[in-house]
Amino acid sequence: MSTPVKVLIVEDDAALAAALGVAVRRAGGTPLTLHSSGRASAALDANGIGIGLMILDIGLPDRNGLDLLRERAANRLFLPPVLILTAHGALENAIEARRLSVLDFLEKPVDLAALQPILTNALQYLQEQAQAPPSVPAPLTYIGAADSMRPVFQGIAQACVSDSPILIEGEIGTGKTTTANLIFRNDHRVLEPVRLMATGTDAETTRQVLTADLPGSLLLEEISGLSGDLQEALASRIDTAEAKSRIIATSSVPLWPLVRDGAFSAALYYRLQPGRIVLPALRDRLTDLPALASWFLGELRLGVAFRLKPSALRALEHHSWPGNVRELRNAL
Repeated sequence: MSTPVKVLIVEDDAALAAALGVAVRRAGGTPLTLHSSGRASAALDANGIGIGLMILDIGLPDRNGLDLLRERAANRLFLPPVLILTAHGALENAIEARRLSVLDFLEKPVDLAALQPILTNALQYLQEQAQAPPSVPAPLTYIGAADSMRPVFQGIAQACVSDSPILIEGEIGTGKTTTANLIFRNDHRVLEPVRLMATGTDAETTRQVLTADLPGSLLLEEISGLSGDLQEALASRIDTAEAKSRIIATSSVPLWPLVRDGAFSAALYYRLQPGRIVLPALRDRLTDLPALASWFLGELRLGVAFRLKPSALRALEHHSWPGNVRELRNAL
């Protein structure tokens, strides 16, 4: 049987503190109630008592609750996950609370019915974390198994053991830079890339990078923005590059139509094309959406085991996602 999570309730209103204690017990936790910031700080310093969660009022008699969080965060002192309570729902307080990695921001009068599932989920997550064996952080990888991702996985695997130039195409938000970083991190030569944005970088700086004898590798983002003469300079660099150098280019627009219309160098395209990886849009891999959503929610590290209701998943699946995986992460 798992040990109940201790919840520190820091609230000077005795009636509310008692009600919060009841809610904590109903969620399966053990409440510890204190009425001031000073006593709360002392309890946190004595971390041997095993506090797993804190419910903190901003308007305490001796100190603003956010000041307590700021001080402990600045001094790298122990802080459990925190639920903030306040009688003043000021935007500034909400923003500051989020910056301090607060789980949730609840206004007074507290809706205890709404608070109950938040507490239940938080304590369940904390108990699961306490019982789980230590884990090693997973390396940068991809989530999902949609058919449209199979050629992507194959292309990445081949790129990691190859010295050839790579072209990564995909709509905005599909993960082109992430894919390039994955290849660089797993390159058999372990090379650190020089990054260059083709659009927004002045032509002279771009030319210097493309013609320099760089010891490492080059990540050239949005290659379609290169002028014609710089495209030729890059093609020449590829022809003369030593084996130790690696070039990866990305593009948010398909390059072949530009080549066909004479707007992009065919010579450069055909040098990049053998290592071409095309990232599918999220709308073309919706079977991966539940796994992606779970991954991103866990990545937020809010200390709560979020679960999407079937109705929420259906809503996500019916969205067009013009911003692709990046938009999904921001939405979550």
